[in-house]
Amino acid sequence: MENISVIIITFNEEANIGDTLDAAWKVADEIIIADSGSTDKTEEICKMKGATFIHQAWLGFGAQRNFAVSRSSNNFILVLDADEVMDETLIVSIHELKEKGFTEKIYAFQRRNSYYGKFIRHGMDKLEIKPRLYHKDFAAWDSKLVHENLQYSAGIKAPVLKGYLLHYTYRNIAEHMAKM
Repeated sequence: MENISVIIITFNEEANIGDTLDAAWKVADEIIIADSGSTDKTEEICKMKGATFIHQAWLGFGAQRNFAVSRSSNNFILVLDADEVMDETLIVSIHELKEKGFTEKIYAFQRRNSYYGKFIRHGMDKLEIKPRLYHKDFAAWDSKLVHENLQYSAGIKAPVLKGYLLHYTYRNIAEHMAKM
């Protein structure tokens, strides 16, 4: 059975990180948090839930993720945002992969976006496909300032696993305005 390292980058994520970690531990063999200076209870929550918490000055999204990967001890990496939670179907899909063995180097997830407490079912943000589980020798994050992408050879397939990555973007208008 192949082990999985989950990596998450954080900055003031106390409202989200607990649920993310609870779901992540259902498939993770280790969780690495690369935090860029949280001043809330993010560190306390992560440590309480058993994650390895590393202070790392902000490098940019892709570079911060790559830093966390460099601290992982397993070949397969599962990348989550601090405001993403795997649903039970996705968790089962990943367990099946771990038991049967990984046949691919990259796997993608369907991501559903929640906006003000409701999942978007129409329009541009209704569903996204994101490669998030991969062998670290075959992929790395690019250095784009925002909306970073996992880079890998064009010949590598990235099958989409069953289940959803639930993305809790903005809970209310105040949070939306603060992030803008």
